[in-house]
Amino acid sequence: MKTVIVERTAAAPVERVWAVLTDLDAAADVLSGVARIERVEGEGYAPGVVWRETRTVMGAEETEEMTV
Repeated sequence: MKTVIVERTAAAPVERVWAVLTDLDAAADVLSGVARIERVEGEGYAPGVVWRETRTVMGAEETEEMTV
């Protein structure tokens, strides 16, 4: 399994940033590059939740399965 580390400074309270990043059902509306989210298993954002995230990467759509 690969490890990915992403850093970005946001001028917002930590609680608000976390709420946006963990709202899978709204991800396509608020995260640039996310075309769609398909829930595979689970509700909310908790251990065991699985989803497929499709993003536009260098002009092409790529889908990855993600797990919390």
